Amino acid sequence: MLKNQNTKIVYDNLSFINLLGKTVFEQNLSKQKSVEINVSTFKKGIYLVLIKTNQELYSQKVIIE
Repeated sequence: MLKNQNTKIVYDNLSFINLLGKTVFEQNLSKQKSVEINVSTFKKGIYLVLIKTNQELYSQKVIIE
């Protein structure tokens, strides 16, 4: 679960990208205070999670087993 507790940061977009560079999930976050993503339908593998805010672009490697 992703929660925004800092009122200065505005989340814009969340993406899951597979190792081939294909976006397999994308969600607009502009008006949400929290979001929960069910990854049980994703194929096993390594994904890059990108979170775009009004200030930065965050990235995190995620392994789904």
